[in-house]
Amino acid sequence: MQIPTCYHEFMRHIKVNDSKTHASWTHWKDRLKTNTYLLPKVEEVEEALGEKFTRSDVVAFYQKPEIAPETKFIASMIWGHESEVQANRDGRGPWKLEQTFQESATAESAIRSCVVTGKDEISDSYSLLKRTLKRCGPNFFTKHFYFLGKAAELKNFPLIFDNRVAQGLARVTGQNSTLLKMISVAPNLDASSYLSYLTFSYGQAELIGCEPDQVEVFLFSFER
Repeated sequence: MQIPTCYHEFMRHIKVNDSKTHASWTHWKDRLKTNTYLLPKVEEVEEALGEKFTRSDVVAFYQKPEIAPETKFIASMIWGHESEVQANRDGRGPWKLEQTFQESATAESAIRSCVVTGKDEISDSYSLLKRTLKRCGPNFFTKHFYFLGKAAELKNFPLIFDNRVAQGLARVTGQNSTLLKMISVAPNLDASSYLSYLTFSYGQAELIGCEPDQVEVFLFSFER
């Protein structure tokens, strides 16, 4: 299974940090105005990132040692629910945050335990968050893994694996495009499937001569 060579040159020129996320902070703060745990953390993220921000801005936020890990996690959740085009925002973000942090001490402990320096550590962290965090599956916590790895400047940093990436992977590797219009494609939820995706993406990046997150962005955006 490989990405066809006709896409390789395009992939090498993908600029992963060019896309700016537009955050509707009023939406988040209005929905969380009575949540004394989450609201200050959302405001901290807003102050640091502003109305428009890129992946590299979130990475820089993650690199600040004074920021609590759970606040960084919240930043990745906000980034994931907002959009380059505001009309496409996933408006469920504040509700999901409240569910995820309903038991805040448990959520904090799990998030603070995450390590992404190697495959075993990634697998353990994946399984921990999957069984601990409510209403927050791999679609979103792999975003946290990505920013952790990028902030630490790991060579093989974890990648985002959400429904859009899985759909792009199915399309680009030759699945019938007509069939894919009739069915839903989503990542398997086990840690081993995530590690297989990472292995595939690292291998394709090496073959193509691009960065692993260029592979991820390509798959996320791929339509045929």
